[in-house]
Amino acid sequence: MTTGIISAVGRTMPAGEPSQGAGGPTYSIPDIIQTDASINPGNSGGVLVNEQGLVMGVTFAIESSTRSSAGIGFVIPSSIVMRVVPELIKDGSYQHTYLGITGGTLTPTLAEAMKLDPTQRGVLVGQVNSGTPADKAGLHGSDSETTVDGQKVPIGGDVILAIDSQPVLKMDDIISYLANSTVVGQEVTLSILRNGKQQDIQVTLEARPAHQTAQAPASSPNEASPRVWLGITGGTLTPDIAQAMNLDSDQTGALVVKVEKGSPADEAGIKGGDKEVSIGGQQVSVGGDVIIAIDGHPIGSMEDLGSILQNYGPGDKVTVTVLRGSQQLDLSVTLGERPAIQ
Repeated sequence: MTTGIISAVGRTMPAGEPSQGAGGPTYSIPDIIQTDASINPGNSGGVLVNEQGLVMGVTFAIESSTRSSAGIGFVIPSSIVMRVVPELIKDGSYQHTYLGITGGTLTPTLAEAMKLDPTQRGVLVGQVNSGTPADKAGLHGSDSETTVDGQKVPIGGDVILAIDSQPVLKMDDIISYLANSTVVGQEVTLSILRNGKQQDIQVTLEARPAHQTAQAPASSPNEASPRVWLGITGGTLTPDIAQAMNLDSDQTGALVVKVEKGSPADEAGIKGGDKEVSIGGQQVSVGGDVIIAIDGHPIGSMEDLGSILQNYGPGDKVTVTVLRGSQQLDLSVTLGERPAIQ
């Protein structure tokens, strides 16, 4: 047994390694728990328990800059384990539901480009894959482009506001709801904005394919790489955290909490958090850089950051736009290769 602390919850992780040239991981595991407890060949795949001995989840990976058993560990939450494991025991497999879309957080810049209120939030649908539940229900992907900081960015698609009346602010919200609250064959209601008008669309969920080739976004500069590495840990900037950092409450981006020593981010001078504040009764590391764009592609959340980075490979040079205090900086970063994950 090893011990440690929970350093983050609600993270989203790629579900396995993608195929080369397939556009990055197609699916993700939601609500991941992050811990600094050591995970090694003796306890990997074991349970994470709290002080009362209650099972919080099952360990499944660790990312270590030293290629050892110490680093950042990742745990599948018990809520997902309790849904999946009984089906595995009974049938030998588990059917996950899916919509069949790619997209990202609607940022104020994109909202204004689509003639929406800049405070509007939701998930902008970038692409609807052919033959998927979203396609059959008539969901629309982006059909036009705008220029943001000299880069072409797709816009014009439906903006998902809610799923079954549960508010949607980022793609992680959709992934989490599908994993925890739906089954194959279930009909869900998507509340969307289309051309500025709100409407509801009924989608009948299906079992996601075992393998799917995802098309890269139109704005992708390179094929995806499964090993690309920036070298940070962080989280989506929330209004509470933004206010604690003296930023506008509607500021979006990916807040850098920690920068791995010797990583591409470290070499480029990206800064992690330097103080802790209490938000909602929890200690949160703040003061780090807020990543708001990669090569001009807007970043509204950690999910957006991961999605954009999947379009690059080790050795690629990118411009990372960050907010550091009240200053906006452009930092040149040469991406590296992700260290081995056990």
